[in-house]
Amino acid sequence: MIIVEVMGGLGNQMQQYALYRKLESLGKDARLDVSWFLDKERQTKVLASRKLELSWFENLPAKYCTQEEKQAILGKNNLVGKLKKKLLGGSNRHFTESDMYHPEIFDLEDAYLSGFWACEAYYADILPMLRSQIHFPDPEKGEGWDLEAAAKNKETMERMKKEASVSIHIRRGDYLDAQKEFEDMFVGFWGGEAGKATYGDTSPKGVNKLAAIEFLLEYLHEDKANTISFGDASVDLPMFEITGYSVAMGDGEEVARKAADYVTAATDDDGLAKAFEYLKLI
Repeated sequence: MIIVEVMGGLGNQMQQYALYRKLESLGKDARLDVSWFLDKERQTKVLASRKLELSWFENLPAKYCTQEEKQAILGKNNLVGKLKKKLLGGSNRHFTESDMYHPEIFDLEDAYLSGFWACEAYYADILPMLRSQIHFPDPEKGEGWDLEAAAKNKETMERMKKEASVSIHIRRGDYLDAQKEFEDMFVGFWGGEAGKATYGDTSPKGVNKLAAIEFLLEYLHEDKANTISFGDASVDLPMFEITGYSVAMGDGEEVARKAADYVTAATDDDGLAKAFEYLKLI
């Protein structure tokens, strides 16, 4: 049995569901595990509350694992089970996503898969079938949907029709295709090195943090000598070049730390506050 963990927001859930359906199409005995949404401790580690939004799609075929089936693969979570995992180095049947694409998961027979699986290479051949089955509920017809979220989505879509967007946020895997498809656009990445990067961003060439700061300086009639920039990745380097002083986070990319005037503590170690103190801003 292959169990795919479902977690995160709707986009993540749809990617995990797509992988599950791909495994089924290969003749695997696949299941979904939705226990993440019942785990209050794990829920506190995300920035926003999450719901099992896959349930919004009516008649979407899915098989869910039982707690016993999950334990059969991962082992029990009691004291004895925890001791076994510690002594034996954990369960080798728990596969956690660590790269952009893991084709080896299709050779597994008994495994628990944790990850977001955003690279379309996992399920590209079944996407037409999935799209024909997925029907977004219409809140105006009283169909099952989070009415508050639906109202926000509608408001955002109306704004997008009126306002010009200058940047697009791209999930793992897709930004590599964007580099080839949009040659006249700037495509960068962050959250890892090149092909292993977690995310990418694309925007018109010349639209970056440096350009934004230049615009603000002109608009506010301010001198760049009076500006300080904070960053943690290569995408922040243009910003470092124009500001009077630059600060890199201690857990940021090496290229950012080398380019900055000062390196503060890690983000989770009150890096910003410590930098403010060092610069006598507070």
